[in-house]
Amino acid sequence: MDTDVKRKNPEMECPAVRDLLPLRELGQLSHGESARVEAHLDGCTECAGEAAFLTRVAALRAEPPAGFAARVVAEVEAGRVARATN
Repeated sequence: MDTDVKRKNPEMECPAVRDLLPLRELGQLSHGESARVEAHLDGCTECAGEAAFLTRVAALRAEPPAGFAARVVAEVEAGRVARATN
C-alpha cells in the first residue's frame, strides 16, 4: 500500500475544511467543529499543509504597540479641540 495515500475523515470534505481554516486560526470554531476539522487534518496532508501555512501567516501579523489605540483617540480628540478653537 502506498504510504502517501491520505486517510480522509468522512465527516468533512476538503472544501468545507478549507472554508473553516481561517476561523480555526482565529479560535472561532465551536468545540464540535474544531474536533471535526482536527480529525480531518490528521488524515489529509493537503489540508494540514494549508492549515500550517495559515498558522505561519498569522504569526507574521503585526500587533499594534501597547497604548496605540489610546494615543490615536487622544490625537483625534486633540485635533477636534484645535479645530474648534480656530
